[in-house]
Formats: sequence, structure tokens, C-alpha cells
Amino acid sequence: DGGPPSLNVAGLGKTAVPIIPIAWGRNITSVDRNVTFSQTNDTTLIATLTHTLEGTVFIVAKYSAQDTGRTIIRKPFTEVTVRKIKFYRTTAQSARADSAHKGWRPAEVSAVKGGTSNSDITITKMDITVGNTTTTITDPTEYFMKLPSHTGGGRPDMPSLGTRQSIGLRVTLTSADPDTDWVALHRPFMMMGNRPDMVRPFQERMRLVSQTQVGTNYQRVYEATWQSNIPGFHTFFVSALTRGSLRDDKAQFSSQIWGVPYIAR
Repeated sequence: DGGPPSLNVAGLGKTAVPIIPIAWGRNITSVDRNVTFSQTNDTTLIATLTHTLEGTVFIVAKYSAQDTGRTIIRKPFTEVTVRKIKFYRTTAQSARADSAHKGWRPAEVSAVKGGTSNSDITITKMDITVGNTTTTITDPTEYFMKLPSHTGGGRPDMPSLGTRQSIGLRVTLTSADPDTDWVALHRPFMMMGNRPDMVRPFQERMRLVSQTQVGTNYQRVYEATWQSNIPGFHTFFVSALTRGSLRDDKAQFSSQIWGVPYIAR
């Protein structure tokens, strides 16, 4: 946040040229949250929560291995994320009359989907393995999970993990970039002291395990394994960026983001 130190800025009139990134980061200048409601019947309502993030990607780079200077590449970006929350309403008239929420209670929450518009990279599937159980998600905003306080409904429970429990993550995506992409897992990380105020975001690059060309695009599979070690309600995210987003001085910043809520006890 705040951008890297002041260095030479790439000229706006340049032809796209490959770069060697030294470091990069995002400076978010605005965040907008919007909630819309859709009532499907007398007892079911869906809230769609949309976040729009705008800012600038700063890439500290050089143009060759022998280049002793550093250049800052600036790329504007807008990312939008969407998740849904499903509310159920009790049929008991007394609860509807006495409750401040008129009997409505959050019961299920979806996974998160987002990224830049017209992105050149698309996540198509996420497999999450905990113990002997594997959960597959192909449409995040239509994959609902029951909150701990809700029973019934036929939906899977929100993932509940024990501390120090191993989680396997496998992500399948398609990309228009012929070079390998940047795919990272974002999860909470406890610094020192085992205190809530010491929890920080942590980014871990995922491993490319396979690649297949499909027409003019490329299907790639990435994997990561990590352990839940922080009790509480959390969401882990996977972000996928085209190689050109970080290694080309003019290519657009293309991203896709999926996120899954979970509980660690």
C-alpha cells in the first residue's frame, strides 16, 4: 500500500516489451460495496453482496538481466467480487411479529467469485480435500454452504477444520497466455504471540502440476497444501493472474479470484 519508492516511470508511448519484475503490489484507492435482494418466495431471500475495488498495480522491474536501473510500471485495475447470502424466514407468526428481523435469519453463504472484466484467465474448478473428503466447486456464487446455526436444507455444511489440519487445494484454469500464469493462495497467518491482533494475510504461490493446450488457450492445474492453525471464521482465496499482467509493460492486468469460507476450531 502506498506504492514503491519513487523511480523512473515507463513512458506511456512505449510498445509492449517483456520486463523482469523485482517486486509488485496493489494500491487500492476506492472500495464500493453494494447489496441487492431477491425474494424467491415467502420464506427464502437471497442477498447478493458485490465489492468493487479500484486502484493501481505497481511493478518494480528491469528490462534485462544486465539492467542496473529500476523502472516502475503502473497499471490501473478494477476488480469486482460477488458472494451471496441466503436468508430463510420462520413460518411461526409469533417469531415474525416479535423479532427485530421479522423472522429472517441467514442460513447459507456462497463461495466468492471475482476478478477483472474481460479477463484473459478463467478459473473453472476448485477441488478442496480435507482428510478423505474432496469438495468440488465449479460455480462459486451458486455453491451454498450451511452456516453453523442452520440445520436442514440439503446443503453441505461450511467446511469446519481442526487446528493443524491439512488442506489440499487443486485449481484448474484456462488462460490465453502461452506462458505460465501467477496463481497464489491467500490465507490467514498467525505471526507470533498467538493473539488475534497478530493475524496477517499470507500469500503462497501455487505449484503448476500440468498444462494442456486446448485450441488457442491453455488449461493448467495448480496445487497447494496448507494447515489451518487459527481458530475462527475465515475465507481463503485463490487469485490467478496472466503472466503478461506482471511480465509485460503494457499488457492489461487480468485476474480471476475465487474464495471459500471456512471455520477452524
